[in-house]
Amino acid sequence: MWDELALNAIRSVLPQPAAHARNLFHLSAAMYDTWAAFDPTAQGVFVQETHQGTPAQVELALNRAAHRVLRARYAGVVPALGTCFDDRLRHLGLDPADTGTQGDTPAATGNRIAQAILDAARMDGANEAQGYADTTGYRAVNGPLRPEIPGATPSNPDRWQPLLLKEPFTQNGIPLSGPQTFMGAQWGNVKPFAMTRNGRFYHDPGPVPSISDPLMAARWVPDLLRRQAQLDPARPDMTDLSPAVTGNNPLGTNDGRGHPSTP
Repeated sequence: MWDELALNAIRSVLPQPAAHARNLFHLSAAMYDTWAAFDPTAQGVFVQETHQGTPAQVELALNRAAHRVLRARYAGVVPALGTCFDDRLRHLGLDPADTGTQGDTPAATGNRIAQAILDAARMDGANEAQGYADTTGYRAVNGPLRPEIPGATPSNPDRWQPLLLKEPFTQNGIPLSGPQTFMGAQWGNVKPFAMTRNGRFYHDPGPVPSISDPLMAARWVPDLLRRQAQLDPARPDMTDLSPAVTGNNPLGTNDGRGHPSTP
């Protein structure tokens, strides 16, 4: 249920894929670390505590931990989401005002572990305190593209070009103004939770595609146009996009031929 409430929160605020992925990880880590505190052998990711408790007490602590993380990340953005998280606790017979972190009660344990994770993440490079604003000073080298005006004259075709839509809005319908802004420019500086650096990169993808590469005109652009032409809803033929025939790509390629069974 807390996972569903997290996804509902994501649908209710501005799309920030990297920030939401971070939130989902910290939510799962808070629940896991809380469970691990009551397990005789498991080790928490952020917090290592040892407690004893009944299954009901473990569940109570889990609910406290999940509530605290989600409230910290979303209630300040959309206050109604905080009310939603509080209502979930009340539905479980728990008081949202019980936010104490001292002692060995299940409530204090869940609150404390969640708060420890929130505190540990404050300096991970995401700039959460400033709404994940860019800290790198990134600026697009190309001026905005207005789709309703024919032609495009980017100063550097190999670089990203923002769009300036006549009536911009996010994919979940939130109105915007002005040209697109680059999202997550500072995310290369964020401490990851499942990768280790090998030299300069965590994963070296190789050189970026360039407009000057002969394959651009010979293969890549024609392939893109051919695939776009297949999206015409008036075409009678069908394209199989199931995981049995697409995906499962080797790292750094698009050569996958699907999965032998549903992932």
